[in-house]
Amino acid sequence: MMTAMDEQIGLVVKALKKKGIYDETLIAFSTDNGGIDNVIFGAGSNYPLRGSKSTLWEGGTRGVAFVHGKMIKKKGTVHNGMFHITDWYKTFVTLAGGKSEADLDSIDQNKMLLNGSPSKREEMVYGIDNYFPPIFGKAVIRVGDYKLTEGNVGLEPASSWSPKEPRCESNWFQTAVYALSNWLPNFISDRIVLMRPSVIYGYLMQQYLKENPDEHGICKEDLSFYTNTDGMRVLEKCNKKLRLFNLKDDPLEKNDIAEKNPEIVNKLLKKLNGYKKEAVPAIFPDVTHDGHPSKFNGLHRPGWC
Repeated sequence: MMTAMDEQIGLVVKALKKKGIYDETLIAFSTDNGGIDNVIFGAGSNYPLRGSKSTLWEGGTRGVAFVHGKMIKKKGTVHNGMFHITDWYKTFVTLAGGKSEADLDSIDQNKMLLNGSPSKREEMVYGIDNYFPPIFGKAVIRVGDYKLTEGNVGLEPASSWSPKEPRCESNWFQTAVYALSNWLPNFISDRIVLMRPSVIYGYLMQQYLKENPDEHGICKEDLSFYTNTDGMRVLEKCNKKLRLFNLKDDPLEKNDIAEKNPEIVNKLLKKLNGYKKEAVPAIFPDVTHDGHPSKFNGLHRPGWC
């Protein structure tokens, strides 16, 4: 994958130079999320941050990026200002000499990229999931240095802290899930690998975590959801849990300071609830095999075009 990506980027750069527009082009390269770092499905590392892809912890959402171009005035520097993925839109439109609509979530950050100026962004919503139960994180907002999380921030063990060295070995959970999914018919296996919480996933997860649940910092009732007859009621309780972190002082999200700062919690919660009213409901379409490689000579296709 890395070799193919490197080759394709090289072809793009070559084409820009061939057309004589390379010197006028700003190239932006960015990840879309943190690495898949957990003992179940991944071998990456977001060290020293907490969390993996598919969580709303910093390890799952804080990405790295770089920009390259002759128009950059402050070169060879690192900027840690807040920049949301939506900001690319207004930034690119401005750099291209255009004008964008005023009423957008995007913020023009061209001065941040070209001059190293401070970020114009002071707050951002990590995600709002109105589907219950929300396994990829219910709702999280950041204002300044403070980050408020509501309910589940991401399932365990993807919510633990990244190891310094990537996990490259396989494990019993990964082996069991994929072996089962390969053996079962597609319409069943899809609901195991791409599922909302289920009895099978819950049972295996509970066995994995029950020895040391405290080290993962999860809601204590999370594990009982999978075997408790009142599981949905128990999970609903966890789904309302509020956590507050100061990312400047605690970038690893180890210290929940919500109880000591009720005013800040209420301020951020009010903002978050305001965004919830504006949010478009999440959509989780059924799995489709229309783009399966068996239909396209071994190549993956979207299936919808």
